[in-house]
Amino acid sequence: MFFFAYRLKSSLLITFLFVGKIVLFSQNHFHAELTMNDRLTIPFDLEFLAKPKTKLTLRNGNENIHMRFLKRKKDSLYFEFPEIAGELVFHRTTFHGYWKNLNKALPMRYPFHFYAAKGNENARLGVELDTALQNFSGTYEVQFTDSQSTFPAMGIFYQTKNIVQGTFRTETGDYRFLSGGIVNGTMRLSCFDGVHAFLFEATKVTEDSLSGEFYSGSRYHAHWVARRNDVASLTSPYSRRISAVEALKYSLLVGR
Repeated sequence: MFFFAYRLKSSLLITFLFVGKIVLFSQNHFHAELTMNDRLTIPFDLEFLAKPKTKLTLRNGNENIHMRFLKRKKDSLYFEFPEIAGELVFHRTTFHGYWKNLNKALPMRYPFHFYAAKGNENARLGVELDTALQNFSGTYEVQFTDSQSTFPAMGIFYQTKNIVQGTFRTETGDYRFLSGGIVNGTMRLSCFDGVHAFLFEATKVTEDSLSGEFYSGSRYHAHWVARRNDVASLTSPYSRRISAVEALKYSLLVGR
């Protein structure tokens, strides 16, 4: 805790000024980490813009989510997601906060901490990316295996230097806008949009095959393997009958 506080004081020098409507930061690009359980944190990045109008934006690769400012209450700033039921609350002096997920029958709170992107650190992942280039880009034939079943998917990744973006497509949907990079030989991709909190990790088995893990929310976990296949495809959801059990399983999965 002392190290974290020292790092904030020595490297950020962030001044908060409340000016009528919202808070103003002297730096605007921040790394944040959601604590989903005692073993899992999911990274994301956000941006504060001071001019011409101060805004808070969550970033998932090419997706930008512009948050709505709600109020300031004592030391806390409250923002809401624009299209869904959820809030982000920031505590100004501690650089901590929480995500209030209102998409559940019982609202859930997940804490996070945040700090300004520093030097050569990747703002998304909070660390420096590898300098040695490994190529993860391409289309992959994927198989996910969780505690109950195995199901197919397609992984589509775009890489610029060691920054990676992409998604996974399944026969019933996709896993949103994923963004991240390569750290210590591992591709790490995440998504946080107020409904989904995803983390995907993978390492190369061979030049054209991958092995990795998928985490969704605080409980779901699946192992996945992938083989590069530029003509990979999935069964169209319109060409087969999706059972009620399959549909329910997917809706519960992506909502975690």
